[in-house]
Amino acid sequence: LLFITVSIGDLVSLTHLNLSFCFLGGDIPSQISHLSKLVSLDLSINSVMDLNPLTWKKFIHNATNLGELNLDHVDMSSIEGSSLSMLKNLSSSLVSLSLTGTRLQGYLSSDILTLPNLQTLDLSNNEYLSGQLPKSNWSTPLRYLDLSFSNFSGEIPYSISQLTSLTHLVPHWKQF
Repeated sequence: LLFITVSIGDLVSLTHLNLSFCFLGGDIPSQISHLSKLVSLDLSINSVMDLNPLTWKKFIHNATNLGELNLDHVDMSSIEGSSLSMLKNLSSSLVSLSLTGTRLQGYLSSDILTLPNLQTLDLSNNEYLSGQLPKSNWSTPLRYLDLSFSNFSGEIPYSISQLTSLTHLVPHWKQF
């Protein structure tokens, strides 16, 4: 089992970081928030890695150039679903967000579904994450949307037809 050291924060010019499938464990150090030039971060498939709320907040505040974020199977259970609304800070840059199986909990604001440049959104396998699709304001170029095995509810709104670029939709949620 390997750990990310705090010295990761010294790599301030880093634009791409892919540590997927590295058998990393422990907390993601808050010094990762010093990587403000990151365009792409992939820490996926490190299921013994945790992301705490303070590190999340610092990272999102500083990573204003981030276009791709993949934290699949990183333990984010201590982060409320409403904390994802901080992603609005990345609204002009975020193109791809994948948070499959992160154990997210709480209610997800529909704001995340209307980020202006978002093309890929995968929140699948988060059974304690709930919310509804927005009934309007679908101005995003979303191509891929996967909410399967989450606790989303309600009907698929007719306004989803405004997503003219959508090629992949997996809505699997409860309908009331």
